[in-house]
Amino acid sequence: MQVNGATGFVLIGDPGDDHCPGNRITTGSVQLTNNHAGAELVANDIGGSVQVSGTTGTGPFPADSSAGIVGNTIGGSLACAGNVPPPTNRGTPNTVTGCRTGQCAAL
Repeated sequence: MQVNGATGFVLIGDPGDDHCPGNRITTGSVQLTNNHAGAELVANDIGGSVQVSGTTGTGPFPADSSAGIVGNTIGGSLACAGNVPPPTNRGTPNTVTGCRTGQCAAL
């Protein structure tokens, strides 16, 4: 799954404030690149790797002030770079099989 250059809020799962159930992405990776109105990747089961880079802007709720990568199960690696402000897991860590790098090293 790729989302590149979106000018609207990117939402991939968030059963909390956005009422969008998590997704099961069994094959492939998720790439969110150069999106300009915030992004959330929450409560998903992703078989491959996740890369989030160049995300700017904010979403519709106060918690959406930075990219949210929250409570996902990721079968590959998690890499983040160039996001302003840096992504957060909002206190709910992701489960990552591979390595965590860049701005996502602690998520």
